[in-house]
Amino acid sequence: MAFNDIMRRGPLSLIAGASALAQGNLVKLDTAGTVVVAGSGDVPLGYCSEAADVAAPVAVEPLEGIAKLVAGGAIAIGDYVKSGAAGKVVVETSATTPTAFTTGQALTASSIDGDAIFIASLR
Repeated sequence: MAFNDIMRRGPLSLIAGASALAQGNLVKLDTAGTVVVAGSGDVPLGYCSEAADVAAPVAVEPLEGIAKLVAGGAIAIGDYVKSGAAGKVVVETSATTPTAFTTGQALTASSIDGDAIFIASLR
């Protein structure tokens, strides 16, 4: 098998871990190789393009290009964002300076927890 045989774009078909996943949640791999919600300070693998129950297959989109994600609070257009609690994006500590945890930059604004926003991935 050539190295290029394993390269792909688009959703990865993975298995949801110990809790149900919501569409637009940032996710990471756990030590069992299943997908769980990314928390504050985690570097996410990608985001769920659909909801999934525990131990069910789930489509995970790698963080690249433009992504529609769930906001964890108020976010302004242009703010840098990172993974926050419950797999939602939150404003980077300094909204104008990316860090190693920055996942993207907000293309649309959010006024409350649970709003859907678009980000441009910086990964």
